[in-house]
Amino acid sequence: MVIVEMKKHFQLRAIEWWSAAAMTSWGIWVLLFPTMFMDNSAAHSLLDFAPQQVWGLAAAGAGFIRLTALFINGMWHRTPAIRWMTSMISILIWFLVTAAFANSEIINMGTVVYGWHMLADMYSAFRSSSDFIEAEAQRKLKDLSLPNVPTPHREDNNVRSLHAR
Repeated sequence: MVIVEMKKHFQLRAIEWWSAAAMTSWGIWVLLFPTMFMDNSAAHSLLDFAPQQVWGLAAAGAGFIRLTALFINGMWHRTPAIRWMTSMISILIWFLVTAAFANSEIINMGTVVYGWHMLADMYSAFRSSSDFIEAEAQRKLKDLSLPNVPTPHREDNNVRSLHAR
């Protein structure tokens, strides 16, 4: 059952899953190696914004909440607000990381790589914000349906997705 439900939503939200996994793993990596920012001169400028532990906790926490919201989304009820909020937090984190690498005295790929992470999360925020409309339409449809009267049935019992092909 879980696999069937996940298959319904995973393809439409693959970039969100990837972004959430990248944010979570980046945060865990930062926490596992507490001297990483001090030892890496390109990453050292991240310490101008916040201590390394704050970076790690913020990234791992936001990523984990986002992964949880994506798992719950479609399994029990829609979570576009949580998905949007965690996308926005991810955009902020990747923006600050990108800015720190751009501010570094050392030429590095961090500016490019983390900039693309930020753009992926901007797209995810757009997708989740459009799901607000879909979720609201589903709520209204549910409120209008009479008890014991079947509503128009689709395979996934949802209003047609804005992102469906």
